[in-house]
Formats: sequence, structure tokens, C-alpha cells
Amino acid sequence: MFGRRRHTEDMTPLGIALRPIRSGDGPALKELIDDVDAEADFMLREAGEPPDWLADPEAGLARLIADGSIFFLAVADGIPIGSIGVMRGRNRRNRGVGTIGLGLRRAWWGRGVGNALLLRAEAWSRRRGLHRLELTVQTGNARAIALYRRRGFVEEGVRRAVFRHQDQWRDEMVMALLLRRSPKPHPPLVLPKGDPPAGDGAVQVRRIVPDDAAAFAQFNLRLLRETPFLMRSPGEGLRTAPEAREMIADRALRDEPTFVAVTNGIPERRVVGVLGLHGSDKPNTGGEVHLGMGVLRDYWGAGVAGQLMATAENWVRDRGGHRIALSVFSHNVRGLQFYHRCGFVHEATNRFYSFRRGRAVDLIQMAKLL
Repeated sequence: MFGRRRHTEDMTPLGIALRPIRSGDGPALKELIDDVDAEADFMLREAGEPPDWLADPEAGLARLIADGSIFFLAVADGIPIGSIGVMRGRNRRNRGVGTIGLGLRRAWWGRGVGNALLLRAEAWSRRRGLHRLELTVQTGNARAIALYRRRGFVEEGVRRAVFRHQDQWRDEMVMALLLRRSPKPHPPLVLPKGDPPAGDGAVQVRRIVPDDAAAFAQFNLRLLRETPFLMRSPGEGLRTAPEAREMIADRALRDEPTFVAVTNGIPERRVVGVLGLHGSDKPNTGGEVHLGMGVLRDYWGAGVAGQLMATAENWVRDRGGHRIALSVFSHNVRGLQFYHRCGFVHEATNRFYSFRRGRAVDLIQMAKLL
């Protein structure tokens, strides 16, 4: 089912004004988000844990808007009472996807404000050509789930034990609204593997270091050229050694490790595989770590991916993590089979997430509980 124009934008309750965010609204938005987090029992964040981009509200909003995202405020008597954001995907392959974040002061629940904000976000997204809106909601938040269903959002799966609330791990539901009819699905794609070049030598897996910057940049350029399963496409992401060096330093500061599979052959050391981890430092979501991995085609089936995965899993276990999450495109047959062998479970299917040659590609969300 895809979303239809069943309603218009004129369903705003009397006395409420809806408007886009504008310069100077950053501090008021931060205060609103802090208040909503403190009032509600169903938020991923606790009170005093705003999103990272709100550390500097004005600068953070400016970056989001420059990226093509939007925030709308619901205002009563000049005071913000609710907000909705639509965060657009940053890559060509997910630029048509918008992730929704909705927040409303408790005193205004059940008065039509949330519905009006959703209508405004949907209308904005349609005008800008988005084909998919998605969100997550705690499975116990029956009021919000009912609202999203009324607006046409459909359940796509459940992410298990995502955050901790009142000393219990809670699940979250993945929901989405398709804004246009999905084209035919892309068929499974199985690419032949290559053979490791002679002279490359043994492969060693270790944490990336600044001296790997040039080899990592070369790896990234080749990986994007030869691999059609990644979120980024050729021309996106870092391309030069200075950019790679800056990334390495930034991730080291945040203690977000990047592991590399490196050959020590002739004529030079090469990076042939990479695995990156990133997570949250918030108390209630800090147990989840997200994983992204890529291996050069010459090394598919050579055990490199398995070495990287084992190293990453040991790192997460040593730090008390309880969940590793990843996503993989539905036509990536080899990747899906590998992650299943590693113990990852299919949790959600993000329908019509991207295109490839005019066909729809879903995004499969998987996770492993440790």
C-alpha cells in the first residue's frame, strides 16, 4: 500500500500555528525537545540528552536545512508546543527517504496537533519528491502507533532490545509510509568473486592508524566503483588521503573504531577490507553498536569478512555492548547469507528504500544480540 492524498494541510486545530523553523528558533527548539523528553515515557532519549546536532542549536539547524531537511513548529500563544522534523537521506541512493521525528508537549496530546504536524511533513515531502517516510516508535507507545496508523504508516518490523527504560530493555517498531507506488522489485544480484592478487601476502586485521590514510582512500575509491550494494555510490564519501586522515582522527577522538584488513605484500601495503563501528554514549541506548563493512571483490570468500566480524564482535563484547545492528540491501544475496551465518537475525524490511536501474530495492535491518 502506498500513501494517497486523503487529507489536506488545513486540519490544524484552532489557535495553533504551524510554521517552518527559522533563524533564531534553535534555543526554543532545544528547550521544547528537552521538555518533551522529560515528560514522555516513550522517548529513546532521557531528559537532558538532546540529539547531537542540538549541542549548538543554530549551527545544527543550519546544517540540517542546508542538507535539504526541514523542521516545523506548532506554536500556541507564541510558545512552541510541538515539532516535527523530516531528515532526508544524505546519499543519492537514499535521498528520497525522509526520517520523521515528532515531539509534542503532554498537555497537547489528543488535540489534533500531532496529526496536523504529520500532515504538514507529508505534504512537504511530496512536494520535494520524496518517495518514503519512515520512523521508529517504542512498541508500548499505543497512542503514537495508533496515530501513525491513521496517517497510513505501516509496520515493517521490530528492532529488539534497542534501549533501556526502567531497567528493562525495550523494543521499537519500524513504520513507514510510501508516498508513491513502488516499481517492480530488483532481482537478487550475485556477483562473481575474484582471486587475491599474487604477492599480496597474508591479511592482518587491526585498528586503523593515521599512516593508513593513503591506502584507505584508494580502497574506498575502488570499493565504491566495484560494489553496487553500498549506501554510498561512486563520487560520494572521502576520496583523498587528507580526508581519510581527518576521518581517522575524528573517529579516534570519539572512540568509534575502524578495523582494517591489510596486506603486507609487494609492492606496498594495501587495505582490502574495512569495518566501522559507531554507537551512542547515552545511558539508555549505549548498549547498541551499528556496523558497516566493505571488502574488495578480490577478497570475497577468502575469510576477510569473517576476520573483521570476529574482531568487531570481540571489541563490542569487551565493552559490555549487548546488540550489534546493521543494514543490507535486499539484492545483496552474498551479504545476506554471510550475516545470517554470523548469527544476525532479520528484524525489519524497509520497503522501497532505494532504486537500482528503475527497480525498487528494500533495505534489510538485521541485528545480533550478544
